[in-house]
Amino acid sequence: MKQSIFKINHIKAVYLLIASAVFMALFYLLVIPNLGISMYGGKLGTVNVGFPLSDLIYGVLFFLVCSFLIKIKFHFSWKNLGKFTLLGGSFILLILYNIYLTKKNPFSYSFTTGLGTILYCFIAAAFVGWFEELIFRGGILMSLRKLLQGHEVIAIILASLIFAGVHASNFLNQPYWDTVNQIVFAFTFGILLSVLYLASHNILVTMLIHTLIDTSDMFSKAIYSGAQSSGIDWIVVILSVILLINAYYIYQKYLVSGKYKMA
Repeated sequence: MKQSIFKINHIKAVYLLIASAVFMALFYLLVIPNLGISMYGGKLGTVNVGFPLSDLIYGVLFFLVCSFLIKIKFHFSWKNLGKFTLLGGSFILLILYNIYLTKKNPFSYSFTTGLGTILYCFIAAAFVGWFEELIFRGGILMSLRKLLQGHEVIAIILASLIFAGVHASNFLNQPYWDTVNQIVFAFTFGILLSVLYLASHNILVTMLIHTLIDTSDMFSKAIYSGAQSSGIDWIVVILSVILLINAYYIYQKYLVSGKYKMA
């Protein structure tokens, strides 16, 4: 019989943590080539967008292992999706910042051209959000939360540090400071997503927010040809602080106030 991920025992928590580590290792060591596609972006010209096959395939395999071997169930629900997405609404500021970086109006061209690229980016980002939320919030966070029972904040911070740390692999294929800024934001973004998952008991909330952020990021990178970062992006730092304030508010309202009880 499957057990709720919010009520797993210590043995299943260990299995879940091991499975998360194995699939992270597979993702980085046994890379499935992404499918690249060129799409015409109207006034933007031709843009190249990658399709993340690794995220899709490893995400499905991880989900099957957790569901049928470890016998745990993640919580997917449409019921409180809108409420908690809006509650974590500080992420919208980064979407607006990414749109600003493009120096273009994403709605200035037809649906079949530029907006088609946005739709493609959304689908690609959904697979990234699917895999990373299952691994980092569903797997690592929830296993650490059980193993460190009574120290939920430490579990949130550790899971977010790991989430930020894996982005260091981007040092291999993108400019140094761009990656540093990405790691800084990933840490605070991870904290917000962790708190939202614990408060909502709904991994669709974090998947949706993650997808929307990555959609704007993919679209921005696909069409933006501006100069690379030459240091800390202080706008990213400010946005990160706002995300932390947002996360603290949710934590106090739902995890401390008594509206939520640790399983």
